Amino acid sequence: MKSLRCLVPFVIVALLLAGVRYFVAASVAQAATCTVTTPADSGAGSLREKLADVTCDTIDFAASLAGQTITLTSQLEISRSMTIDGRGLSAPLVLSGNRAVRVVKVITGQVTLAGLTLTHGATPAGITGCLLGYRCGGGLLVNTGAVVTLTDSSVVSNTAAYCGGGINNQGTLWVLNSTIADNVGYCAGGILSGDGEEVTLSTTLVVRDSTFSNNRASSLDASGGGAILIGPGRLTVENSAFQNNSTRLENNGAGGAIFAYADLPNKLTMLVRNSLFTHNSAFMGGALYTYGTDLTLEGNLFAENTARDQGVVLISGNMAVTNNTFSGNTNPGYEMLVAWQGVLTMTNNTLSDNAAARYGGLYLVQNLTATLRN
Repeated sequence: MKSLRCLVPFVIVALLLAGVRYFVAASVAQAATCTVTTPADSGAGSLREKLADVTCDTIDFAASLAGQTITLTSQLEISRSMTIDGRGLSAPLVLSGNRAVRVVKVITGQVTLAGLTLTHGATPAGITGCLLGYRCGGGLLVNTGAVVTLTDSSVVSNTAAYCGGGINNQGTLWVLNSTIADNVGYCAGGILSGDGEEVTLSTTLVVRDSTFSNNRASSLDASGGGAILIGPGRLTVENSAFQNNSTRLENNGAGGAIFAYADLPNKLTMLVRNSLFTHNSAFMGGALYTYGTDLTLEGNLFAENTARDQGVVLISGNMAVTNNTFSGNTNPGYEMLVAWQGVLTMTNNTLSDNAAARYGGLYLVQNLTATLRN
């Protein structure tokens, strides 16, 4: 009996270890990588089938799908954490909304979209607002609470009946090493981060090592954001390029590249670092328009942007502007760089070869405390 009692602890340990091995094996079995084998919109081997399979945590693609197009009859919906990875293909896989439907909607979860092209997505006309996502985000809609990383991908040639021609982010979105191009929205041609003109939803948008080009906000009234429009929350842009983005050059279209704003008590914190803004245009804020932001501009080049009336760069709030170059920008209306309503600190910036019909290169106005160094 004594020897049996001595064996009991070893038996218990063995059983526990067996349980751990079973748990690990079961977890590995559940975390499956599933491979799409057909460009068909539905059916066996399709991307839509794999999205419906709850055992698929990672979806990749057969080599035969390199450069092929999946043409959708309805949007793809993602409602759990997962990765869709096309980076193993020799040419990107294309997901097309066929100019009739949105391409992807992320409902919930932490989702990575990698090595994909989202194109020809569209949202329907006749339904108001962005809060339910109906008319916003032709290529991609990120729901409130969802976290999406878009990496090594392209979002091109999408349209929205309202805002966010390419993307509407209502949660958290990371855009890494990607291209956002040739998208059109009533406001926010490239990305709308928020709920549009309601300006109530706080979001997070991070852009790194990416290119925004030829995106357009087509609004006939005072709106804008050719490449990006963001309301309350946080915007970070680093090592990226904004080229040939635009709003309409009449009716107060604002922010040819970026339009960022927040009304009290809401708050927007914005960092733009080591980025290029060139050949963007708007009625006011040809490259950049901010309102009510805590803004840091650091190490950027603003060159050959155009405004029709006010400010190629028009900023307000608490502003730290350091080591930037403003060169070759033009405004046949009033001024090149306008700062107003807030606290401005400018350090070691270069303003050269800019042209404005009135007030010159830098115009400081309306309830502003300014410190200029170097």
